[in-house]
Amino acid sequence: MKKFCYNCGAELGPEDTICPKCGKPVLVEAPTEEEKAAEKKKFPLKKIILFSAIGIAAAIVLTFAILMIINFAKTGSWSFNFLK
Repeated sequence: MKKFCYNCGAELGPEDTICPKCGKPVLVEAPTEEEKAAEKKKFPLKKIILFSAIGIAAAIVLTFAILMIINFAKTGSWSFNFLK
């Protein structure tokens, strides 16, 4: 949606805070309830990446712990001998 200066009618850019034609400050419209709700629903990509990395790390640790328990049950030792 295009914005126009309330004073002179000049077309404004999306980030303009002052009218480029007459120099008057641009009125900022308050966000609607729908816009506020949509903003709350957004989940930042950084958080998704962070939670994914934590989940993958937890899965790796859990897998290693299970393998250690299985190895202990078979051999009675907590150490692995990878060169067998």
